[in-house]
Amino acid sequence: MASPARAARVAPEELVAALRPLVAAGRCLVASDFDGTLAPIVADPTRALMLPTARRALERLAGRTPVAVVSGRPAALLARLCPIRGVILIGSYGLERWEDGAARPDPRALAWQRGWAHDWDQVEAAVERVLAGAPEGVRVARKPWGLAVHLRGVAGPRVALERRLAVELRRLAQAFGLRLARGRLVLELLPPVRCSKGTALAGLLDALRPEAAVFCGDDRGDVPALRALGRGRAGLRLAAALAVTGPETPAALLQVASAVLAGPGVWAALLRRLAA
Repeated sequence: MASPARAARVAPEELVAALRPLVAAGRCLVASDFDGTLAPIVADPTRALMLPTARRALERLAGRTPVAVVSGRPAALLARLCPIRGVILIGSYGLERWEDGAARPDPRALAWQRGWAHDWDQVEAAVERVLAGAPEGVRVARKPWGLAVHLRGVAGPRVALERRLAVELRRLAQAFGLRLARGRLVLELLPPVRCSKGTALAGLLDALRPEAAVFCGDDRGDVPALRALGRGRAGLRLAAALAVTGPETPAALLQVASAVLAGPGVWAALLRRLAA
């Protein structure tokens, strides 16, 4: 599906027509990111809420066909944000999955943690030192498998700030044996484990063996999932890699998308039509 330049585009209307019979037959995996797709981006991530149209559509779809939400959010938080019976919940960029009322870490993450010479308290203290003197609105959020520095709350210019902090946090990440991931006005320190939304989606495709699959994302962290969908297309009748666009849409996402949707409301409407 994806090429080094840009994926071939199809109209959302064509996708709905092609996917609906496979959804009705229970042979289509419907997967999505959460923030910026099922829920609009908000200044305070703790206030993000799924669009009611998207929630009702997922409730209907989950009774017919496999449905998954794959997010950078911790699995436990994702379970509160998306409490829909039957929906597969994968959090922390594939590092954990919500199962039987608890977050289950990926074995690769557990193996890394056992050999890690540091702890997240040390990392957070070091990040706070890097952020000393940073403008008001910068927010640090601890996660079970990482630490995020949010810049969306900064009122002034943010581009130069993000670049500067990325350099400093990348250096810090290397010192702690971590990796730095960049998203839409967020910088995250994560374990250097081969887990991503791409490996999570590939695992679902291997386990479920659907005839069709769709994944919708809006940020850099979703690019591996869209690429995985492209690589897995040989075993699928239809693969749809969707990008929800906004003010800060990364170019890399558009390069691998087979269809572009103008905002979470459009994705919610498409889900509603699939569930009709």
